[in-house]
Amino acid sequence: MKFFFLFIVIFQLFSCQKNDKKESTITSNNIIMDIPNCLQPQLMAGYSAEKSETDYPNYEYRESDLDCSIPLLERELQKRSYKFLTSEEFATKVFEIFNRKIDYNKTTKYLYIDGNNPCNKDINYNKNSDDEMVTKSYYLVKNKSFITELLSIPEIIDYSKEFPESKQYEEQKVSNNQGEIKIIKWSDEKELSQIRYKNIEKLVNRNLFLFNNRNEQLTWLLFNDENFLEILCKVYGYDKNDKINQHFIKKIITNKDIDKNIPFFFNKDCDNKLKIHTGFINSFNNVLNISKKPNNVIILKNIASRVMSNNEYEKFSKEDKVKIICHLANVFDPLFKTHHNESQDWGTLTILADAKDYYDTEWNEITSIIIKNNYYNLPNLKMALDYAEQFDSVGAPD
Repeated sequence: MKFFFLFIVIFQLFSCQKNDKKESTITSNNIIMDIPNCLQPQLMAGYSAEKSETDYPNYEYRESDLDCSIPLLERELQKRSYKFLTSEEFATKVFEIFNRKIDYNKTTKYLYIDGNNPCNKDINYNKNSDDEMVTKSYYLVKNKSFITELLSIPEIIDYSKEFPESKQYEEQKVSNNQGEIKIIKWSDEKELSQIRYKNIEKLVNRNLFLFNNRNEQLTWLLFNDENFLEILCKVYGYDKNDKINQHFIKKIITNKDIDKNIPFFFNKDCDNKLKIHTGFINSFNNVLNISKKPNNVIILKNIASRVMSNNEYEKFSKEDKVKIICHLANVFDPLFKTHHNESQDWGTLTILADAKDYYDTEWNEITSIIIKNNYYNLPNLKMALDYAEQFDSVGAPD
């Protein structure tokens, strides 16, 4: 009887070990996993659908869809030698890039990154698309330390090869005609392999650049993932990379809608406080050094004029307006002083000289605000203010 009991215990132990191996587990080299539980409904919904010859949303994505994609995405990052950060390292990076704090005491698995509104923290499970009306959505995976967007399983891997049972299911169970709804099966989408490739490249290059400091990935991102970088820079105020700054500065110069691009320079944060993107503004120095064209920095003066005179900026207090103007003048006015005699394109006034004319009788109050704030610790501002005092109605001093 004792031997029989011992045999039962050993058998159960062995069975438990076998069952454990069936679960999605990570080893040092690869990931062993079952068929993702979201694959079947995604296959049933198809790649796309239409109803009455109009695009039809045939599938509602949920947290479970994101959940079951994570092991596959993690595996793809492993293949490309992504270094998974510790919780502390990841939290530090996330705050530096997105100005968001990760609370590991909360049971939430993801931190939501809204592509339009950095203050929105309520998670939505959206699939990104080319439709500009749909908010771009990204997800910071807290316990795996990487960022992703929501992707269907067929958009990540070749499911028909990796999970042959799913191919059989799609062939036998999924119909192109589902009542009033017509679908294109995932297996019928001719560009699916290219879609997969692009999705994985975005995943890998974003994470290697942001969290592994791999600057060599940036060239790929600038050419293939500009929208994501624009969200970082314009919506979340990421201004720490001069190459990204210069890329969007040059784009702004060719885009006449300056007001649309003001958030690259400054905005209000989630506490309704002014946030100036000094790194972005300072990059105008390097743009001029490379291009030698004054038109590439005149935009700073145009923005300062808008801040002073456009009703749209009445939402800022006088003190905030002065601060914005001073940050723009700290870069533009020294360049004007050095180069204005070389070309008439610079105009006749610096930013602060223009402010002196605009504020007129209030100018003493403006200078008091600047001095009281210790010139905002801007290295060129005192010189720029002294230089502005030398201007008269004729224009720049010799």
